[in-house]
Amino acid sequence: MEIGCIQGGIMYKVNIVIATYNRLDLSKISLPTIIDLASDNIPHMVSIIDNGSTDGTPEYLQKLFDEKKITNLILHPENLGVAKAH
Repeated sequence: MEIGCIQGGIMYKVNIVIATYNRLDLSKISLPTIIDLASDNIPHMVSIIDNGSTDGTPEYLQKLFDEKKITNLILHPENLGVAKAH
């Protein structure tokens, strides 16, 4: 039995989930690295949850999503806290 998540007909083995709030500077450093290091040999998704950022993070994340560099993007209108973001 295989464990994973099926989305769009693809069986993903790994889902990298990151919640963020007003961390544009760190997002610009960490996300390209995560995207580049994620192996093409292991089907994976990158899911990002923005928790109501006001520093340009949502716009940056939307750009990555539009470029299909991240698989899932949730933009909360307000900061719900880490527990509710996930």
